[in-house]
Amino acid sequence: MNDAAIDLQPFCEPASSDRTAFKMPFSIGEFTYATNGKIIVRVPRRDDVPERDDAPKNASKLFDENKCAGNFQPLPDFPKPTRETCLKCEGGGRCRCDTCGDEHSCGNCGGDGTVRGEIVKVKIGDQIVSNHWLALIAALPNPTIANALQKDHALTFRFDGGDGLLMPMWT
Repeated sequence: MNDAAIDLQPFCEPASSDRTAFKMPFSIGEFTYATNGKIIVRVPRRDDVPERDDAPKNASKLFDENKCAGNFQPLPDFPKPTRETCLKCEGGGRCRCDTCGDEHSCGNCGGDGTVRGEIVKVKIGDQIVSNHWLALIAALPNPTIANALQKDHALTFRFDGGDGLLMPMWT
C-alpha cells in the first residue's frame, strides 16, 4: 500500500468539531499531516493536500521534540473500541435544533448515530494510551510503535508510508 492510499481523515477532528484547524489534513514543507491534537500522522507531501493558513504550524517541530526510545515493536494486543448509540439523536444521526427548530445533523455524533464507547487504557512501556487511538494505528499498513524517551511525551509509531505520534493519557 502506498501513502496515497492511506486515508488521513480518521486522524482529524470530526466535521462536527469547533476546532476547524484539525478537521482536514494539511501540508507543510515536505510532509502532509493529519491530527486531532491527540494523534498526528505524516506522510510524504501530497499534491492534492494544500498548505492552509489555519493549520497547526508546529507539526514538524513535534516530531523533532518527541524522540523515541527505539526498539519499535508490533502493537500490543488491546481491547477493540466499541461504538454505542448516540443518546442525543437516539441513533438517528439528526436532531431538532433548539435555536431554529429545523432538523440538522447531530453535533454530538456527527450524524453517524453512534459515539465512541468506553475508553480502555493500554500500557505501552511507561505510557498509558487509549485503545481508540491504537485501533486507528492498527488500521495502517504494518504499524510498529516505540516508547517515548520521557514519561508523558508522545509515543512514536511508524507504518509503511509514514510515521506518527500518539499522546499518552493523563492518568
